Amino acid sequence: MINIADKAMEEIPYITGYAAVKFNGNILSIAGEETKKILSDIQTIVKNYINIYHILGEYAVGIPKEILMNTTEITLLIRLFYNQEFFQLALLKKDANLGYTRYMLHQYSKVIAKEV
Repeated sequence: MINIADKAMEEIPYITGYAAVKFNGNILSIAGEETKKILSDIQTIVKNYINIYHILGEYAVGIPKEILMNTTEITLLIRLFYNQEFFQLALLKKDANLGYTRYMLHQYSKVIAKEV
């Protein structure tokens, strides 16, 4: 698989970290020191989010798409690809364009989905 993390770090403005991770915990691609430090906590959040989704009735409530957390200085954008069983994490500075970041993560998801 091409290194999606390196590609994301080059192509997405204001990004400081990226990870693509299977729901089972297998890391597909990762970049950024802070991302490596917080990834286990992010995996716990995603696991809990998916558990809540199951309890609420799965497809009856729609397909999970993202978890967005932000402060005045950083944004954590977690995009979930439920049917392919992986998620992407983008750690962004406050000036990041979320629309563009979502678009790029979607483009990367197509490549990842073919490989997993």
